Amino acid sequence: MTVNAISPGLMDLPIVHESVPADKLSGVIASIPGERLGLAEYVADVAVMLAAENAYFANMACWHVNGSLFMR
Repeated sequence: MTVNAISPGLMDLPIVHESVPADKLSGVIASIPGERLGLAEYVADVAVMLAAENAYFANMACWHVNGSLFMR
């Protein structure tokens, strides 16, 4: 059995644009080293990779999908 977690950063989703005022959002985006919001597809790509049979050795990890906003 493998156990992993995916920790997404701010994604380019309607809820983000509705919740964060535009003037503040530009500042948040500027603070992300990737200088943009993520896409839901980025998180889906990691989930597909982790679900693949050949990913059995990737275990007990938290995969940060956040444009390098949080690095360990």
